[in-house]
Amino acid sequence: MGVKEKRVKYNNEFRQEMVDAARELYIFIYNKGYEKFMMRRPTETIGYSPTTLYIYFRGKDDLLFCHM
Repeated sequence: MGVKEKRVKYNNEFRQEMVDAARELYIFIYNKGYEKFMMRRPTETIGYSPTTLYIYFRGKDDLLFCHM
């Protein structure tokens, strides 16, 4: 596996980790409403900065409703 393939694999795994964390948090705080979900919460959960999330997702709709 070359460098490019490894990078794609890493990016896909990272995206999936973010989606999983966001969905778990969304389910946990669902009773508070969609408006209460903040983009920084999934990044705090997995230990990345909030700006990293925006490299992969445009916003919370893109994150919460992506199909992976």
